[in-house]
Amino acid sequence: MREKSAGKFPKSMILAVDVDYRDDNAVAAGVLFQNWEDREPVQELIAEILTVAEYEPGQFYKRELPCVLALLQQLEQLPEFIVIDGHVYLDGNQKPGFGKHLYDALEGKSIIIGVAKSRFKDTPAETEIFLRVNVQPCPTVNFRHKFT
Repeated sequence: MREKSAGKFPKSMILAVDVDYRDDNAVAAGVLFQNWEDREPVQELIAEILTVAEYEPGQFYKRELPCVLALLQQLEQLPEFIVIDGHVYLDGNQKPGFGKHLYDALEGKSIIIGVAKSRFKDTPAETEIFLRVNVQPCPTVNFRHKFT
């Protein structure tokens, strides 16, 4: 783990996470940023997970959630935003995906942004965004806003 600063960080931090599965174990990784435009992370995190659940279509959160929660245990406080490789909702706003389950597990203390390479079958087209460097849509980006 590489750190540029020690101790607590400002609440406005952004954490981008992903999980790599290897047989029956996994490695979760995260990159912590101060601002969306940053070119260098404030901190890099890695967590090894020795046992992971089997993949179940439509139940991805059962496999991914424990891995990301293990990674988050390394932080003194939760970041304001967490960017995940996955869906927040599987249908746009009702059927919870991994991001919604993460949001609930964190008791709404972080805003979850889901970015997925492909659209889940029931996700509406209006959730697509376009990347500046590509004319192809990034199929789904779901935002889970924190309500106060």
